[in-house]
Amino acid sequence: MERIAPGEFCWVELATPDRAASLAFYSGLFGWSAVDQEMALSGRAFTYSIVRLGERYVGSVYELLAEQRERGVAPHWLPYLAVASVDRAVRRAEDLGAACLVDPVEILQAGRTSVLEDPTGASFAFWEARNLLGFQVRDEPGSPCWFELVTADGKAAAEFYGALFGWTSRLPANGAPEAGLLLRGDQPVAGVTMLPAGRDQAPRWTTHFGVADRGASCRTIEKAGGTVGSAAALIPGLRPSTAVTDPHGAPFSIVEPTLAPR
Repeated sequence: MERIAPGEFCWVELATPDRAASLAFYSGLFGWSAVDQEMALSGRAFTYSIVRLGERYVGSVYELLAEQRERGVAPHWLPYLAVASVDRAVRRAEDLGAACLVDPVEILQAGRTSVLEDPTGASFAFWEARNLLGFQVRDEPGSPCWFELVTADGKAAAEFYGALFGWTSRLPANGAPEAGLLLRGDQPVAGVTMLPAGRDQAPRWTTHFGVADRGASCRTIEKAGGTVGSAAALIPGLRPSTAVTDPHGAPFSIVEPTLAPR
């Protein structure tokens, strides 16, 4: 697999209160298998599960750490963005108004990472690859197909990611509720959805996973204890997505990919 270019999404990670139950849910939905690794962070040992579609890496699942539970961190999917140097990227992001939530740290021989919160309040992570270059499949059923920033301040977000990664933006005029785009060159890299005024929602990055049949997948999700929301706007190159949550409350979206696999 080729190294994923800086400024591109390269990994997704689920933090959940029950790793085994979450793996069972997503395996039933996407057909994933898992390879477990024993890890240690800040002196605390835990199990980290790499999830695969066939033999190709998709992302990872781990159980919320004690300090995360104490801080009230909710179950969530976290997207990772590739960088050439985590330390330099963190310094640059902080200069642009981001907050560093997890200081740069080595993950065995896999790479180096850090978790941040952008100036609008949405969390994301950097990944400086070594042995683990990133996910090995995109734009297929069972894999990430799209990423979307949900925020109350699309202009501030576009300015931040533009200065950080060189992305450009197409945002709706006058704060209209339509979705906007973040672009890398002339290629859409992510969507931007504005939080409605007065809506009590936290800014967040949402990962959209591909499915072969959105209706059937929604029924599978509900039968397994998840919840299904409303259909969202059309994503470039894809069909409409549906916002869902897993049985532990981690939000994500599903979409039927129409693009040729990368």
